[in-house]
Amino acid sequence: MWMYEVFDLGMDIFNGKPIQVCCDWNQKLFLIEACSSDEQLLLSWRNEEKTRQQSVTSHIISSEEHHNWFHGVLEDPNIKILILYLGGHPIGSIRFECCGGQAMISYSVDCGYRGLGLGTKLICMAINYAEKKLNVSQLFAETKENNYMSQKVLLVNDFHQIGISSEQGIITFGRALTPPPPRGVSDVGKTAICIYAFQCSPFRLVERRGVK
Repeated sequence: MWMYEVFDLGMDIFNGKPIQVCCDWNQKLFLIEACSSDEQLLLSWRNEEKTRQQSVTSHIISSEEHHNWFHGVLEDPNIKILILYLGGHPIGSIRFECCGGQAMISYSVDCGYRGLGLGTKLICMAINYAEKKLNVSQLFAETKENNYMSQKVLLVNDFHQIGISSEQGIITFGRALTPPPPRGVSDVGKTAICIYAFQCSPFRLVERRGVK
């Protein structure tokens, strides 16, 4: 059994961009929305061999194909891509495709940082982000039948298997979201910060007041 906390920061800045969610401030494990300068980084992660083997679509993506897709995504208000940083270095990403109060997620962790539990933390942070920032009530994810690590990551974060396509070898997982309570203000006028403490399951909300 292990536990960590997810902080909703929003106002903190890294490299000129606002930090959306922080899981471990000592290690600087946090999420930042992707921008145009992340194009080649995301392409290199997507075309990495082990990533392609576990992706629903496994072909090598050309620079032109990726460029057209990525800039279309940046202009689409229903799609969000967040970059995961550890110690100031980008090590992974997660994508939300929102439609009708639901969002399909897709994530990846750099091959050099796998096996460290970062995928589990990334999904936990993504849940926190979706509950606070996105107008959705459910998250969905798809994995290949043989992608046992991703399935474990989703199950630990309270996703449940809801479907399987034997022909395509794809399993679909889903998870309901809990809207956060309204932000409060302490007696001294400082905005409260809500912290989600995750200890196996479910989420336990801890409210701290008087914190900048």
